[in-house]
Amino acid sequence: MLLLSEAFTNATLYASDGPVHLAASLTEGSLRIEVVDPGGRCDPALTPLPPDDAEGGRGLALLDLIAKEWGWERLTDRRVRVWFTLLW
Repeated sequence: MLLLSEAFTNATLYASDGPVHLAASLTEGSLRIEVVDPGGRCDPALTPLPPDDAEGGRGLALLDLIAKEWGWERLTDRRVRVWFTLLW
């Protein structure tokens, strides 16, 4: 839930106005979540962690620390897909 919340929040904060789509696929032993947004002016970037008292700036760092794998891609229509995989 934490990683889904972070990916979805980033999509709503940094993308242009428009719908945000969520997809999930479950296979034996793994769960893949994809969040697709309309795209924005900048690409997702893993940055250094902010100061301890900062209210944001940890979303992609959490994906990097917790997910088995994650990534992002800009689609041909300029939308952005952020995805991550969890194992169980």
